[in-house]
This record gives sequence, C-alpha cells and structure tokens, in this order.
Amino acid sequence: MNPIPEGFHTITPYLVAEDAAKAIELYQAAFDAVEEMRMPAPDGTGIWHACMQVGSSKLFLCDENPKQQMLVGKGVRFYLYFDDVEAQHRQAIAAGMQEAMPPTDMFWGDRMSMVVDPFGITWTLASHVREVSDEEMAAAMAEQQC
Repeated sequence: MNPIPEGFHTITPYLVAEDAAKAIELYQAAFDAVEEMRMPAPDGTGIWHACMQVGSSKLFLCDENPKQQMLVGKGVRFYLYFDDVEAQHRQAIAAGMQEAMPPTDMFWGDRMSMVVDPFGITWTLASHVREVSDEEMAAAMAEQQC
C-alpha cells in the first residue's frame, strides 16, 4: 500500500473556516476548484471535512468546531503524508513540537498524529494504511461523536 494516496502530494493545506460551504462556493468560482467529497458534521451543523481539487493540488476544508479547536486550531493547518508516521511523529517531537495527538488509526484509512509547532501551527502527520469503502465510511461517520 502506498502511504501517500494516489492524487495527493506530501503536503495538503487544511483550512478551518467560519463557513466552509461558502468557502467552497468561493473557491469554485475563483479558482475553478472541484469539490471531490464532503462529510457533513455528525450533528448536521456544518462540514466536518471536505476535499477539493484545485489544478494539480488538493485542498482540505472544514468548519470551525468549538469542541475541537484545542485539537485542530483555527485558520490554516497542514496534512502531511509520510512513509512512516510513527518515525516522523518522533522526529517532530524531538525537534521541539508538542504532541496534540499520538499516532492513531483513523476510520478513513489513514494512521495519523498531530503536532503543534512553537508558532501555533498544527501539523497532521499521516500514512495511508488501508482502503475504505463508501459504505464503511458512512457507517463510521454515523458512529462519530463530535
């Protein structure tokens, strides 16, 4: 299994917006962005995760979630794919970043962790470890408590 999913680069910007749906509409009009997927928040109050294609690059977006701000931060964060998320997580901590989440298997098929740099920027580190069907994704989303 390739630890970087097909169509992705090592770094993907992740925007946390006050109104992700309006941001998506704006980026479609301004940059010819194509919405590839959207996961509504489990409580139905916005977008939990969306992926857009802009030219040759991907862009992730989500709505602000006050319950998760401590974990995900506000504004811009980055999602990085590596061959070995555990090794990269250890390296980031050794370099002076703080752990926000240890390496964990996620329902969408990535093993990921989060670190925060001394400047307040959140970095999500990941390796793609398994393919997940649309049915598995829908069932996992239904179980999420956000």
